[in-house]
Amino acid sequence: ALTSLKTAHQNRDLAGLEAYTTALNDAWQAASQDMYNAQQQGAPGADANANQNAEAPKDDVQDVDFEEVK
Repeated sequence: ALTSLKTAHQNRDLAGLEAYTTALNDAWQAASQDMYNAQQQGAPGADANANQNAEAPKDDVQDVDFEEVK
């Protein structure tokens, strides 16, 4: 679809541009849905629990004395 889109662009084929852009968008949508499904199913290499395993930031705030230097 990408090669066809590039060819249509070079030939200034407006009808082809729209058709090939739609085909490319459909292919991307299908691929992204497959990636999402693989992540949800815990496929090898996909870390579905990445956000759950991340440590929460530690609020280790301390009051300290300071001196302003001018």
